[in-house]
Amino acid sequence: MTARRATTQNNFRIFLLTFLESSHCLKCLSPVTLIKDVVREVELCIGISSDLMHISFIDKGDLHRDLSLTDSNIVNESSILVTTSRPLETLFKSIVTGDIKLIINQGLSEFFPYPTGFLINISVKQRQEFIKRRLNTALLFSSGLGLANICNTLICLGANINATTKLGRTALHIAAAHSSSPSSSFEEVIKSLVERGANMKLKDAFGETPLDVAKRYGNRHTVYLLQRLNWLQRCQSAKPQYLDVPLKTFQMCDSANPKWRRNINGQIYLQAN
Repeated sequence: MTARRATTQNNFRIFLLTFLESSHCLKCLSPVTLIKDVVREVELCIGISSDLMHISFIDKGDLHRDLSLTDSNIVNESSILVTTSRPLETLFKSIVTGDIKLIINQGLSEFFPYPTGFLINISVKQRQEFIKRRLNTALLFSSGLGLANICNTLICLGANINATTKLGRTALHIAAAHSSSPSSSFEEVIKSLVERGANMKLKDAFGETPLDVAKRYGNRHTVYLLQRLNWLQRCQSAKPQYLDVPLKTFQMCDSANPKWRRNINGQIYLQAN
């Protein structure tokens, strides 16, 4: 996963190790890159809000986000660990399996299964807020894995399709950050999100729309796909502004050789030169 094109001056890279035993490569960094800027890219990379993740190195202590990679003793091609809380880790691991029943069992429904544990001891409103947050978190994570069916199920269960991370990223931002080719899983996610009402114009905390993210990551097919979907939306929402255009006005504005009509019936369409 590359945020921008590599240059000879900017070829520093690090590897992300996650609780899912997966690895991601962040390229085109530099020794003076701040940890908070790394977190900015990690959020798009794995689909977990920055306030729900912990970034650590060697001693597993959280890195100070205002320090640079050099100040944190992180050298080129180092590996940093990305973790989250145990309950969320269980939720994310269930999403990876693709088992809908197992996923819903992780506190994503008020009725299935019957509330257990701490859900029994909280008010109905608190329970609903908890489930809402869990659904939104699950949707953002699923979009980063290209799981269109899971995303659709979560939306049907009540997930907010335009829910955002701490840095203002939606599921569409996260899906756009991943390389997409024709008929890929991420293309299906993007199409499904847009068809269900995802806002393609929402900007994150850095002023980027999903299209801007796709351009920055060099995902050409995703850029084309988002532009086409935006065009289709505009076409579907277009409404005729002038239903009863006078014939003379229409002829003056539309013709490549504008001439006044001779009469209202248009018996002579154009005057002879």
